[in-house]
Amino acid sequence: MDAYSKMLAFSAAAFLAFYGVQRYALRRGGYHYTDAPNAIARTANTTLLSAGVILFSLSAICWNGWMGAAPAYSDILSFPADGGLPLTPILSILAATAGYLSARKIIRQDSQKDIPPPSAWKLYFPLRTIFILTYEAFFRGALFFPMVALFGIAAAILANTALYFVAHMHGDKGEKIGALVFGPILCGLAFHHGSCWPAAIVHVCLTLSHEIPLGMHAIRKTSNQ
Repeated sequence: MDAYSKMLAFSAAAFLAFYGVQRYALRRGGYHYTDAPNAIARTANTTLLSAGVILFSLSAICWNGWMGAAPAYSDILSFPADGGLPLTPILSILAATAGYLSARKIIRQDSQKDIPPPSAWKLYFPLRTIFILTYEAFFRGALFFPMVALFGIAAAILANTALYFVAHMHGDKGEKIGALVFGPILCGLAFHHGSCWPAAIVHVCLTLSHEIPLGMHAIRKTSNQ
């Protein structure tokens, strides 16, 4: 088995393990921390994020260990030499705007199911950021580039987006559509720069611009009670 096939097999196993933990979290209401119905759900979500960080980091470690024999994409876990310019800043601003507007809509509708305590948010946001960074190192790195090498760019984008959709299929309609639109964009960005990190930056901007306003709103509501 060559290095790309071995890496793809390990990444597929990591994805299946993550999906299994996700199913566990879902059964306890822990898919989204920002509207988790109770403490049990928030604990399940924290377990999901922690498991993701471990599994995705293991894939990155394997990549660094195995990809010396595959120099064509051996440096995709390094920051791109071109700095991700100009696409990364443009897409980051667009993503942050979309995330913020989505959060404001939820706040106006006052549709958060539960209000986590302020101390919980202090743990959540650092963990969530690390999760997204390792998530992208996995999805648009250790999983995506072996597919490119083995099957070509078009098939790799289709397969990666399909798996990305599966990881978000338990969300609402907007999240599912977002996965189908956002997935190919992040794959294209990673392929264009030969690195997973531009995609990671854009994803972090989208996620935090959405969840920080929700967290701040929750903290204010808790303080006013």
